[in-house]
Amino acid sequence: DALEAEYKAALDAGDQDKAARILKKCEALQAELGTAMQATSSITAITKSIDPTKIGDVFGGIYNGVLACLATAMSGGAAKVGIGVNLGNMLSDAADKVLKPFIMRQLGEVVVADPHTQKWIDFGLSSLCSSIGIGLAFYADQLIYTVSNAMVGSE
Repeated sequence: DALEAEYKAALDAGDQDKAARILKKCEALQAELGTAMQATSSITAITKSIDPTKIGDVFGGIYNGVLACLATAMSGGAAKVGIGVNLGNMLSDAADKVLKPFIMRQLGEVVVADPHTQKWIDFGLSSLCSSIGIGLAFYADQLIYTVSNAMVGSE
């Protein structure tokens, strides 16, 4: 709107050079918009063809394999990851009640126009909550270790 008003003012003032520069800006913006539209259509096609629950299942299988290896190598770390995932599942239940409606309201028309968006919101919230749970488990372990060392040192 501001660019359009500036263009009209330049034409009214008879400043053809300024009007030409503004027109070139508009053409450049239009080209960038075309590129952005192509990118969003590609991303939309990809998100429609990928099922996030299947991706979650694949990563879940990989997680179980890695967890089994970790359990043999360092059982303390594997236990923290397992506890973290359980914490993440509990956080995910709460996020479904609180964050999911908020996100749905913020996205509004996007969710209505594209039913695949719902799957991605669920997958994203679940992944985020699991990551937070694992981080909390490692943080709690570190905090408990520090406090126990302080207590042993004070004796």
